[in-house]
Amino acid sequence: MRLGNRLAFRHRYYRALKIFEQAIADGEPVSPRSERPIIVIGMHRSGTSLLASQLEDLGVAMGKWQGEKTSEAMFFRHRNQLLFSLARARWDNPDVFLRALDNPHWRRVFGRVAACDLGTLYTLNFLPPKALGRFAPAPKQLWGFKDPRTTLTLPVWCDIFPDAKVINMVRDGNAVASSLYRRSKKQLQDGSPTSLVSLDTSMGLSLWAEYVLNAHKNCASLPQDRYFEIRYETLLREPEAQLRGIAEFIGVNADANQVDKAASRIECSKRSIEPSRPVCAKAQSALELYNYR
Repeated sequence: MRLGNRLAFRHRYYRALKIFEQAIADGEPVSPRSERPIIVIGMHRSGTSLLASQLEDLGVAMGKWQGEKTSEAMFFRHRNQLLFSLARARWDNPDVFLRALDNPHWRRVFGRVAACDLGTLYTLNFLPPKALGRFAPAPKQLWGFKDPRTTLTLPVWCDIFPDAKVINMVRDGNAVASSLYRRSKKQLQDGSPTSLVSLDTSMGLSLWAEYVLNAHKNCASLPQDRYFEIRYETLLREPEAQLRGIAEFIGVNADANQVDKAASRIECSKRSIEPSRPVCAKAQSALELYNYR
C-alpha cells in the first residue's frame, strides 16, 4: 500500500471509530443507497478471484485498487476487516462477529460504520468515476466488489444497498480445505503471516461450512432476480454457458469475444477434484446441502 493510501486509510479508520461510538449511542439505522452493485460472495479459495476477473471481462468495474492476485476491491475489504476487528473477530474465527450480527442493534451499528465514506471523494480511490454518478457526468457504469468476508457481512451490505445483486460461488469443501492448507504452508515457509486454522484441514473444512451455511441463510430471502448461485466445478466444466448465464443475470449483453476472453482465464490445472476426508457434523450438513461428498 502506498504511503498516501496508508495515511488516508488510517485517517478513515479513526473516523470510522468515531462513527462506531456515535452509532452505539443513538442506534440509528444506516441510510439505504440507490446504487445496485454486483456483490460476489463465497468462501476463501472458492474461485471468487477468478469470477471477479471474469466479471471485469464482461464489463463490470470491480475496483481499480485491488489486492494482488485476489481481485479484492480494497475499499470493501478494509470495511469488512474493520467490522471484524470491532467485534474482535477474524476471517478465520468469525463467531463473535456472527453473534453480534444477529443482534439488531449491532447490525445497525455495523451498517453505519461500513457505509461511512461511501459516495465521497475518498471512494474514488477504489471505484472508477463512471461508477459514481455523483462525481461523473457519464452514465453510471455497472460495478461491483468481491471479498470473501462479504459472505458473512452480507446482511450489512444489503442494508446499505437494498437493490444489490449477489453472486454466490460455491466450491467443494474438501478442495477448499486443501487449498487453504497449501496456501498457509507456503506462507509459513516464506515467513509470512498465516492462519493456523488453515493448517488443519479438518478445521478448514469446518470454517468452509460456516461460510457456506451463512451464505445460504443470508441469501434465502433474496428474490430470484437478485441472487445467482454458481458452482466452481460447473464453471470449470462449462465456462461459456455459465458466463452467458451470469451476463444475463447482471444485465450485460456480452459478445462472443468477451465470453471467450473470460473463459480463457480458466487453467486446465485447476480442473481437479480433491479426495474426501472425515468431517464434523456441521461440515457434513453443508456438504450434503450442496450434494458434495
